[in-house]
Amino acid sequence: LPVKIGALATDWQGLRPRLSISDVRIYDGDGREVLVLPAVENVVAWRSLAARELRLHSFLIDGPKLSVRRDAKGDIFVAGIRISGHQADSRLSDWLLSQGRIIIRGAEIEWLDEARKAPPLTLSALNLRLENDGDTHLVGLSARPPRELGPGMEVRASLEGGSVRNPAQWNGRVYAEFGYTNLAGWRAWVDYPLDVRRGEGALRLWATLSGGRITHGMADVALSNVSARLSGGLPVLEVSAVRGRVFGRETSRGYDFGVRNLALATPGAPPMSA
Repeated sequence: LPVKIGALATDWQGLRPRLSISDVRIYDGDGREVLVLPAVENVVAWRSLAARELRLHSFLIDGPKLSVRRDAKGDIFVAGIRISGHQADSRLSDWLLSQGRIIIRGAEIEWLDEARKAPPLTLSALNLRLENDGDTHLVGLSARPPRELGPGMEVRASLEGGSVRNPAQWNGRVYAEFGYTNLAGWRAWVDYPLDVRRGEGALRLWATLSGGRITHGMADVALSNVSARLSGGLPVLEVSAVRGRVFGRETSRGYDFGVRNLALATPGAPPMSA
């Protein structure tokens, strides 16, 4: 892809060479600016000599602006690089997973979903930390959506896996937390299993990944002022508040689901609990 670089500078971090790059701009095949990196700091690892390709001890990016796009056919492009579909190129993802430490601070990401014909969604104040040690990967991510959708989100994961080309080899645990958010406001970008018309809520989610599949999950939910239709033939369900824990796991017979400490309140009816 076409790349423009404003300036390069080199020095040393201890015994490791360091390369600082500023004002990097990457364009896709149609000439659109898909990635802006105001400042990038690369500290090269000496194991690059044994690997016979670039290996970084650390890779720090400050204030990048990135475009992520799904085209009308459903293929996803990150900074102009196709990462899904029949012609996807996994070399970039595999290269990132082979580096020692990757830190992104204060990023801004624009999500363009042409398949849904949704308006652009911008995530700001995005911070990412990725620690790689062989096939072990530790991930921490936080970001802030537009103010009308909610205060923010956080994701942490501990994963074991090699190439992204072999998702069945991945195992690990994932934790996600979403602050009190406008549930109906996300409908332009998220497919809910039911028709959510109104509501606010917060969510904490724990999931276990085995063989590339989610085999166990648990969620703490807190919802209020919810208006939703469970299916087309049912009336609209009005819920004043619901709190509790929902869990599920994969079994030899399929899936088991359950609830714990669930409290439900609807307008004009006594509260219910389970």
